[in-house]
Amino acid sequence: MEKLEEYKNKGIWINPDKVYLEVVDGQKKGKVYDLGSASQMYYKSDHTSQSTASPSTPSMISQLSSQVEELKKMAEENHNKVEESQKIAAESLKCAKEFVENHEIEKATWKKEKLAMQNTLQETASLVKQVYRPYKPPTPAVTRSRDTTK
Repeated sequence: MEKLEEYKNKGIWINPDKVYLEVVDGQKKGKVYDLGSASQMYYKSDHTSQSTASPSTPSMISQLSSQVEELKKMAEENHNKVEESQKIAAESLKCAKEFVENHEIEKATWKKEKLAMQNTLQETASLVKQVYRPYKPPTPAVTRSRDTTK
């Protein structure tokens, strides 16, 4: 009974008599035990054939049709979401490629600037070496003093 309530909450109508018939493997020897005359609603009374006839009630058909329509709508929504996700992914990939390309250009520019600065530094160091003369303090002149004590 809990399952029947669960199905009813989901909007699915299930006839407990029909479920019982399926569980007990249908009609045997022209009778469905414990179901009484209700078995005539679900089975043909043709005694030559033991096959079961599964009636389709209008309410069940309409329920199934509405569920099919709801599933189609959900599938369309999912399809739209997938398309949108693909567009976002493509845009993200494009941005990432542009970023990498710009990074490579900047990296090459920085490399050139670094090399130019190194060259300038070497040239400056060379000039400094050419011009630089170490400071030598003047040497005091040695004066001879006259020795008057002699």
